Amino acid sequence: MMKNITQASFEDAATILELQKLAYQSEAQIYNDFSIPPLTQSLDELSRRN
Repeated sequence: MMKNITQASFEDAATILELQKLAYQSEAQIYNDFSIPPLTQSLDELSRRN
């Protein structure tokens, strides 16, 4: 079954941000630094960029 890949919209941002934070947990644990940008980025910050 083929799936189409489409560009994410800002409405997708909350889900993508949640996935990003989950993905960077292991890196933060390795360096014992939970203040890295991928973990501290917020929806508000993303909205100001656009």
